[in-house]
This record gives sequence, C-alpha cells and structure tokens, in this order.
Amino acid sequence: GLGQVSTQCVNAGQAGAVAIVARESLTISSPAGAVQSGVFSTASGSGGGGAVPIRGGQLVVNGGAVNVSSATGGDAGRIAADVGTVTMTGGAQISTSVSGAGNGGPLTVAATGDVSLSGQAGDGFGTGIYSLTSGSGTGGDITDSGSNLYLANGATINSERLDTGNAGNIDVAAVSAVALDNASITAAAVSADGGSIQVTAPDLLYLLQSDITAAVGGVSGNAASTGRGGSINISSGEFVMNGGAVKESKTTRLKSRP
Repeated sequence: GLGQVSTQCVNAGQAGAVAIVARESLTISSPAGAVQSGVFSTASGSGGGGAVPIRGGQLVVNGGAVNVSSATGGDAGRIAADVGTVTMTGGAQISTSVSGAGNGGPLTVAATGDVSLSGQAGDGFGTGIYSLTSGSGTGGDITDSGSNLYLANGATINSERLDTGNAGNIDVAAVSAVALDNASITAAAVSADGGSIQVTAPDLLYLLQSDITAAVGGVSGNAASTGRGGSINISSGEFVMNGGAVKESKTTRLKSRP
C-alpha cells in the first residue's frame, strides 16, 4: 500500500516539522510508480520547507522517500537522520529540493552502523541521497557517515544545481571503509560553481566501475558553464580502483528526475 506523513504550506508561512522517533526501526516501502510512500515537508508559497528529524534504530527505505522541498522563494528545510543503520533500495530517496529562489536545506545521515544504498527505480533513477536545486539559490550540503558505507547497482550520493546557483558540498565519512560498485558520488552545477567532495575512509576506499565527480557543465542542449568544478579530497588508508574514475571536470551532463 501507499502511506505518507506530510506537512505543507501553500502561503507565506513555514511548513511544519515532521519529527519521527522509532526505537527499533522505521520502514518506508513504496510500490513502483510516480507517487511514493514517505515522509514529506513541502512549501509551495513564499515560506520555507519544514525540518524532518529522524531518530531510531534501523532506517529501511524501499522505493519510498524522505523529502523536504520548497517550490518558490523559501529555503528547503533540513533533514537529519540519526540512526543505527540505513538500508535503501529500489530507487529510494532521501532528498532536499528547491525549484525557486531559495536555498537547499542541509541533509545529514549519521549512522552508528552501516549505510547501504543499492539499486534503481523502474525508470532508472538511482537509489540515493540527493540535494537538488533548480532556481537561483545554493544547493544544500550533504553529510553521510557510518561505520561502513556501501553504494551499489546504480546508487548515488548527488548534489546537483540545475540553474545559476552553486551546488552543495558532499562529505562522506566512514569509521572503516567506503565501497562503490557501479555507483557514484557527484557534485555538479550547470552554470555556477560545483560543490566539493570529501571522502574519509580510514581503512579502505574501493571503487569498482564507479565515479567520484566534482563538475560543472550543461544539461543536454545547454551551453557549457563558465563556473568552476569543486575539489575532491580523499583520505583513506588504502585506495583500490578498478574501472572507475575520480575527476574534477569543467563539463558534464546532469540528469534530474522529472
């Protein structure tokens, strides 16, 4: 079935917060389709999106979403997940998005155990943690931490700026290892500066057919940007790469879900 917990503001006020405390686990599961089960805080007037703090044990998201958004001039709210473990599959999203002049809100996923993202939705949109901004504001920063972090089978951590503002930064930190298998970490902007990426993996950073990219460029059909790509900083005990790439690039093609 389909289930949603949401707050919405359609005028000048701030959308309310949605605070969730789950001692054992929080599971969000959604069938295939455009409408998702999930937790949402949306502002469609001049106000901003509300915060979504989540505390608990296991956070499991299968095809569903946790999203804060603003569709006009306000800033998107923040997401802060402070949990034991995170498992995301089937095109699941934790995201902050802005389509007007406001700024993207900060998005933090902090786990004491492992963080695992895997797979795609039926339309090819990857399971992921997203900061998406399509107005003139700045994208929200993403911070993702855990004991070990695994991304596989099309999963992504992605900060994209699809208009004139700068992309948000990405900070990925593991107690032990970060592993990407056919996955990506991307900070990119169309016509302004791309965000920077920090990856910390004291024991191992492993890339298999996977990319870490900080870039600036155009969506298909648009001219290349005059902005600067952000920096990539890697701190790891061992770094193994097989068929992947770490690149700071001036041009790239961005993909945003309709």
